[in-house]
Amino acid sequence: YIIQVGGWDATEQGAGILTIELAVDPCGTLVDDSLEENDTCATAVSIGAGSYTGLNVSDTDADFYVVTVPAGNILTFTEDFDSDSVSYNIYDDAGTCGNLLGTVAGGFTLNNTGAASLDAVIEATNTSALFACGEYDFSISIDVDPCGSAAVDDSLEDNDDCATATPMMDGTTMGLFVSKTDKDHYAVCLANGATIQVDLTFLNDNGDLDCFLWDAADANCGTGNGSTELAEGFSGTDNETMSYTNTTGADQDLIIEVNVWDNAGNEDCNTYDLTILGAGNCNGQLGTEYCTANPNSTGSVSTIYGTGSNVAADNNFTLVAEQVPNDQFMYFIGSYGQDQVNNPGGSNGNLCVGGGQAIARFLPTTGTTAGNMHSGMIDLTDVPLNTGMTEMIIAGDTFNFQGWHREDGGQSNFTPGLEVTFQ
Repeated sequence: YIIQVGGWDATEQGAGILTIELAVDPCGTLVDDSLEENDTCATAVSIGAGSYTGLNVSDTDADFYVVTVPAGNILTFTEDFDSDSVSYNIYDDAGTCGNLLGTVAGGFTLNNTGAASLDAVIEATNTSALFACGEYDFSISIDVDPCGSAAVDDSLEDNDDCATATPMMDGTTMGLFVSKTDKDHYAVCLANGATIQVDLTFLNDNGDLDCFLWDAADANCGTGNGSTELAEGFSGTDNETMSYTNTTGADQDLIIEVNVWDNAGNEDCNTYDLTILGAGNCNGQLGTEYCTANPNSTGSVSTIYGTGSNVAADNNFTLVAEQVPNDQFMYFIGSYGQDQVNNPGGSNGNLCVGGGQAIARFLPTTGTTAGNMHSGMIDLTDVPLNTGMTEMIIAGDTFNFQGWHREDGGQSNFTPGLEVTFQ
């Protein structure tokens, strides 16, 4: 080649920079990769999970791959390298490629929700406007769909709408499950003037969760992201939190809604931990529940609250436990300290009092449960600690209580802990 540089005519002159670059023709010496010949749908090469490198495709030589996706599994295709512009056509009918699912660049996921295995065909084509060929690498993974038929609802189901919301008190419940087609709802009572805080803990990469707080009487309850919710946690990051103060002048029944953001690019389900603080104390109930309790032999999680007066000098304080097994031995314990010891001594429940401090056994409250409940009056002037000492609860003290009961079948269990600050 001869390159001539000069002015338009003899009277013109100037200065400049001439740059010449020589490059190897990427298609000139290109050799078919090791997965050839796979130029047609009928000759698609079978591949599985793994990484595939050093592949090439040209305008006249497309590449076809077939991947078997078991029922209930998700195929994830990721393009790891593209020298210029390679696109992929996806089919779900091996051999004919008559049913095009879509054309993508970069990667895609395919969820086999059917009852039988699916042979997916991936066609790589060169779409470069500059070169007649291209080089590319990709990787394949095949994983069980966490939201498929193998997914199991948590123990607090069914709570799919506001009418079937699971009653809850303060505390943390771990390992809950929610999907796009199966929302979760929880019912709480919030005393007048009290503030509730709700925290969801989860990994957003596994599915973007949101939460909403409704008045239980709201006709929009459970619709998600409406206009009359009392509070919401609605972001695109790990975890959500929301809070609300009851200024209605009366106790308020509330519903906590948890759902999966219904976005096409979002995962269909996720697991999460739920923490509630500030609920309860309605209808004259005293104290704040804490510590995770396990379901007992009734299938429910018990509750505990105080009634009477939290004025220490009144010495008029009664503990009430509900949703406990009938006709079982039970009494209340307590401590100045809090703890969570899971399954102590082989118990089905968790010990929530102590934390290195002495534990009191309020044996005068010993009795047999009836009507799925048990109650007992606490003598605040006579707290029998296991040190052999007797103490008195006075104004300003914070004391923690818990119910300990037998289960149907002989084992034991505990209610949640109850924190009470006396005046």
